[in-house]
Amino acid sequence: MSPCRKAATVLLLSAVALFSAIPGFAMNPEELATTRQAAENGSASAQVLLAIACLNGDAGLVKDAKLAAQWFERAALQGNGYAEGRLADLYADGTGVAKNLKIAADWRERAARRGNVEAQFKLGQMYLEGSGVAQDRERARELLQSAAEDGHREAAYLLARMYSEGLGGPEDQAMADHWLYKSALRGYGAAEELLGWIRSFGHTYDKTVSHEAVRRLAEDGDAEAQYQLGLRCYLGKGGEKRDLAQAVTWFERAAGQGQVMAMRNLAQILARGENGVPADPQAAKAWLERAGKARP
Repeated sequence: MSPCRKAATVLLLSAVALFSAIPGFAMNPEELATTRQAAENGSASAQVLLAIACLNGDAGLVKDAKLAAQWFERAALQGNGYAEGRLADLYADGTGVAKNLKIAADWRERAARRGNVEAQFKLGQMYLEGSGVAQDRERARELLQSAAEDGHREAAYLLARMYSEGLGGPEDQAMADHWLYKSALRGYGAAEELLGWIRSFGHTYDKTVSHEAVRRLAEDGDAEAQYQLGLRCYLGKGGEKRDLAQAVTWFERAAGQGQVMAMRNLAQILARGENGVPADPQAAKAWLERAGKARP
């Protein structure tokens, strides 16, 4: 096989690995040699592949993050959007280069403009938090919206939060519900993140009411007390042990009486399933629809 044809084969396989996320792809020594030659001759794609090989220690190479950063930068300077995003990550983490969030933001800005969805998400986070850039929630919402529309599940999750809280634009609970459901269906719903989501709404348990009083009111049928008890069971606070099954039971009882926040929290848990609570996307969707038609 000619060197040109070998290089083309390597680039084709690697493009599949990069953009289709096939696990376990790694170059062998022969492929590394042809890729290195193409990279040194100025091929941005080959430079990206060589950077990844240096970063991962493929084909017998010793892992070298500094060299990887150099090859990513050579490709990024040629306008390779993937390289721009990866180089930004190295600067954000301080891997192979000195940590510099401003430079990370600059490279993510370039990558985002080229349609790099991961860069759009990460840059959106930076604008939301004011990390490496001046805080700009409108810009954050714009970037997260773009990434979410292209299928990024974490972007959809953050976007739902922004719509719910009115961050970076008008509050829109219907859109918050829409993006939360999209995020859950795409597989983003770890317990820690869900807990953060509940807190972001300001759904904290009422510390002024005793554990005994809340439980007694809940058992007597008070919807707000049932919701509060559900939160206490979910959070493992307020005198209750963390018990998701009990949390769901109390959320269901409160939601059945029209308690909107209980409907929303119940939908979040059922959309993905968590720690012994089975997923039920249809029920989650139904609760979100009921919540959307009601007002807290």
